[in-house]
Amino acid sequence: MYMYWVKRLITEKKMSATTIKPPSDLAILRRIVDRGHSAISREAAQAIQRLDFDVADRKRMNQLAAKNRSGRLTQPEEAELNNFIHVGQVLGILKSKARKGMKTDALEA
Repeated sequence: MYMYWVKRLITEKKMSATTIKPPSDLAILRRIVDRGHSAISREAAQAIQRLDFDVADRKRMNQLAAKNRSGRLTQPEEAELNNFIHVGQVLGILKSKARKGMKTDALEA
């Protein structure tokens, strides 16, 4: 009987130490964008497809990536690089939805 309680306490401790990670903001956005009824117009899809980083931002991202590879990135620069990555991921999700919308429009035409 003693061993039963010891095993139970160990199991409960392991279960309480395990934390469930909440969904990321990008996972939530993906669910919103991927819903079938959230169709966008062809014009909106084309406008979304044109969204992109400008030359200065691309240059800055390359500088930050190079510093990151060499291990010389400061904390503020790391935060800036993470922001660029995050925005790039959001753009990717939106552009994916736009492509799907344009493909659906082409099939219906």
